[in-house]
Amino acid sequence: MPKKSQRERDAENRSTGSLLTSLVLALCFALLGFVLGVTHLALMPVQTVRKLPAQGDRDPRVVYYVQPSGGSAPTYQIKENTLYSREGGTVSVSADELNTWATNTFRFARAPEGTDEGGVVLIPSSPRFNLTDGSLNMAVMLEVRAYGKTHKVLFQTQGAFERGADGVVFVPQESYLGSAKLPPEVVTPLVNNFIYDIFASSEAGEALLEAWDNLSDVRIEGNTLQLVKG
Repeated sequence: MPKKSQRERDAENRSTGSLLTSLVLALCFALLGFVLGVTHLALMPVQTVRKLPAQGDRDPRVVYYVQPSGGSAPTYQIKENTLYSREGGTVSVSADELNTWATNTFRFARAPEGTDEGGVVLIPSSPRFNLTDGSLNMAVMLEVRAYGKTHKVLFQTQGAFERGADGVVFVPQESYLGSAKLPPEVVTPLVNNFIYDIFASSEAGEALLEAWDNLSDVRIEGNTLQLVKG
């Protein structure tokens, strides 16, 4: 077989380099398009409802958020004390009790004005919970301050609980940032870290995480969360 000339080898190298450059540029533009698309959808407001419309009446272009009832349930303190105690048994918690507990437990300080200059500041609200059809929905309103501008974006995730090697964990089935649906492969570890950080940041964080580690099972029955101890 005749040897290739230096000119032919140089031409092949230029062709290979050009192809790799084109692939890298295509990947960069695709990634940029994905980020811009997600950002655009994230800033689109969701439709807040008290109850989901019937399946046939739902707009496939709309992301819905089912707002909790807003009822106050002072009985959450009894359930909280029972959860923290060393006694066995099952603690049954309603959505109203979860939300009253969250409102009184998680208080996030607002960042001083000007702290977002040249960066991004994220301030979460207290989480809000719903229990429907065997799933838990958790929503957090995120106040995003970036470069002198403020945006409010609703993050919501819906899923169930499973017991794994590290104990009981929440497994997201659907998650949205604003109107942007987030891929579960990416979201699952992020959601669990996000929930952990919110819970750990409260004054009761240490006791709460210890109590959670002592649970043998967590399940949703109807509109109640069943926390099975020990």
